[in-house]
Amino acid sequence: MALKPARENCNMVQRLLLILVVVALSSCETIAGEDEDDDRDPASVSVSPSDTAVIIGDRLTLRAEVRDSSGRTLTRHIVGWSSSDNAVIAVEPSDTGARAGRVRAVGIGTATITAAILEVTDTARVTVSEVPAILAVA
Repeated sequence: MALKPARENCNMVQRLLLILVVVALSSCETIAGEDEDDDRDPASVSVSPSDTAVIIGDRLTLRAEVRDSSGRTLTRHIVGWSSSDNAVIAVEPSDTGARAGRVRAVGIGTATITAAILEVTDTARVTVSEVPAILAVA
């Protein structure tokens, strides 16, 4: 009779170990799934907003969404940002990550901001104007 409780304890330990193994394996699959996007090539990048207007001195954060050929979002690729005219819009270093392009309006005109990842690009048009004059009413 003393052996029966020991067998029950052994079965319980085996069940607990099985549960732990299943949990551990499912966690590994999640981590592996997250790393899969390193192996997928970007097929498109989309910048938003795609067309906007600001005034001199304004700062703007543009966002890039990178997708593979199946339309799945990629998160681990680094996006590079550039301006067609640094005298109008200057690209600043961004502490919000590779998906964000921080720009500053420094002159009047229109500039095209390009987000590039490998050979894939998209652009946003930013128009900069002067600070509107305040009209005095007499």
